[in-house]
Amino acid sequence: MITDARLPEINNLRLKDAMHKLGCKFVKVVDIVPRYNTVINECHTNVARQVAMYGGEQVTGYYVAVSKSTNDWIAINHSVWKQDEKLIDITPVDDKRTCNVFIYGATELHTSVYNHNDILEIDDTVKYKKGFNL
Repeated sequence: MITDARLPEINNLRLKDAMHKLGCKFVKVVDIVPRYNTVINECHTNVARQVAMYGGEQVTGYYVAVSKSTNDWIAINHSVWKQDEKLIDITPVDDKRTCNVFIYGATELHTSVYNHNDILEIDDTVKYKKGFNL
């Protein structure tokens, strides 16, 4: 897991390549606005509960971060809340981020994708795939 992360620029060619390889069609900087009774690292549950209580829609995709020290990229399966055509990340974080770079629109999602020296790690088990350059 990347612990010294920074957010990538949304016009970064590496991000656009990752979006294409993951099947995502859209990228957006989404504000983090935690809601009452939401839990860190429980985005899918948090958003499902928010939709059940207040309506709107659950949008799944990935939030993307880059390690400051190694320049490794990680795309973590993530859910955000869509209300009145606006995407909001309602899950609290344990760092000082106020937003996430969120990619979405894929027909299939992996649990997480981690790239280190062209090694792709998916679904908490290591699967190697050469040529994947996040």
